[in-house]
Amino acid sequence: MTRRDGTGISCSSGVMPEEHERLKETPDGPMFLQYLLGLSEPLRIPDMVCHSRSLGLPEFQAPVPAKSFLATSLRKRGRAWGVICLAKEQGGPGFTAEDAFRRPG
Repeated sequence: MTRRDGTGISCSSGVMPEEHERLKETPDGPMFLQYLLGLSEPLRIPDMVCHSRSLGLPEFQAPVPAKSFLATSLRKRGRAWGVICLAKEQGGPGFTAEDAFRRPG
């Protein structure tokens, strides 16, 4: 999970410390996180590299190996507070529309 706090954007859980550092140091990493924070609905990406290039972020590299990606913003009182993301490595099936709207339980 990535969240916004008074000091900027930070990864609070789900990634190893070295993965978090890679994300902060990756060119276009902060811009990609800002993009995710602005989501108004779940985002399913079948190809992470192609999608980041289509956003004008050609140098963005995910901190963990990922082919397909699912993200949604978390809102608190109408403001983007954080983002929760899931990634799948190459070789597996991509995320479905049902995955994006599945409720626990």
